[in-house]
Amino acid sequence: MRLILVRHGCTRENKDKIIMGHQGGSLSVLGRKQAEKTSKFLKTEKIDIAYVSIQDRAKETAGKILRFHPDAKIIYTKELIDRGYGKYENKPISELRTAAEKSGLGFD
Repeated sequence: MRLILVRHGCTRENKDKIIMGHQGGSLSVLGRKQAEKTSKFLKTEKIDIAYVSIQDRAKETAGKILRFHPDAKIIYTKELIDRGYGKYENKPISELRTAAEKSGLGFD
């Protein structure tokens, strides 16, 4: 058995340094290119089952990859959703960094 892990491509929000977490977010032009490149890289792999987050950015990435694997079983699951950032979601990452530093936790 072989396990292949793929993270979604870059989103517009990643590029703009906006925290999305559980929120939406859609692939940027770069993210679509990354998904396309990954799909070509994985084209000849045997993929039987794909577990995919229910988030649109993950579905779009998986869709590009799985078009070469029409017989693969796709299981959409909320357990693969990115971690949540609460009130900091959909805000600049600098706000979360500032809050973490003020709390003494730091942020890396």
